Amino acid sequence: MLEVLTADAAWSIVQDCTAQADGVDVRQHFVKVRYRGTRLHHTVVAALPSNLEANVGDEVELLPANCSEKRMARVERLLVEPLAR
Repeated sequence: MLEVLTADAAWSIVQDCTAQADGVDVRQHFVKVRYRGTRLHHTVVAALPSNLEANVGDEVELLPANCSEKRMARVERLLVEPLAR
């Protein structure tokens, strides 16, 4: 995970897809995530569930966006439990 975003910052980045998406609550938490595809690195904004506490640098499972199916990217879970802080 690269960055925790405010709802306004996230909305400005993903408005094309989320304008079509069903059930998107702009008050939820959004994060910027970088992942590697086959050869390229991709950076996306993803919804972060309110019951998940993630920090910059955490590795997460990402469910990709699909605007044609009205689904934005979202973080599913942490891949490694964070150390006690």
